[in-house]
Amino acid sequence: MIDQNRKYYYTGLFVILAVIILILFLVISDSIRNPNKTLYIESYFKGSVEGLSVGSPVKFNGVPIGRVTKIQFINSAYPALTKNMNNFNNFAYIYVLMAINSDNIPGPNNQLNFDTTVKNLVRQGLQVQISPDGLTGDSFISMSFQSKRNLQKVTVN
Repeated sequence: MIDQNRKYYYTGLFVILAVIILILFLVISDSIRNPNKTLYIESYFKGSVEGLSVGSPVKFNGVPIGRVTKIQFINSAYPALTKNMNNFNNFAYIYVLMAINSDNIPGPNNQLNFDTTVKNLVRQGLQVQISPDGLTGDSFISMSFQSKRNLQKVTVN
C-alpha cells in the first residue's frame, strides 16, 4: 500500500513539474519572438478629456499605433514642478501617457531614437488632439500634421 501511495505522489509531482515547465517555455518563447517594443509619448490637455480612458486607441492619420496607458492631473505626474502653482492650475491640465508599438511605425526602434523623431515631428507641426469615436461617447487620441496654430504640447517621456 505504501508503494502505491508513493507512485501516486511521484506521478502527481511529475505532472505538476511538466505543467510548470510548459508554461515557462511558452512565456520565454513568446518574449523571444515578440520582444517588448513599446515606446512612450506624453502630452497634456487643458480642459476636459471626456470620453478618453485608459486603453483608448492612439491613431496617427487614422492608423492605430498605440493605446492610452495613463490619465491623471498634471500635479500627480509632476508634483515637483507644480508645487508652486495655484490649485486651479493643478487641476486645469490633464496629463496623458500613450504607449506606442514600434512595429506600427517606421524608423525608430528604441526610446532614444523615438524621442528624437517625435521632437522633429513636433517642430514640423505634429498635433495631438482628442477626437470623438462615433456616437458612443468614446474618444481616442488623434495625431496628425496641421498648422502650428492651436498646437497641443507634446513631450516625450
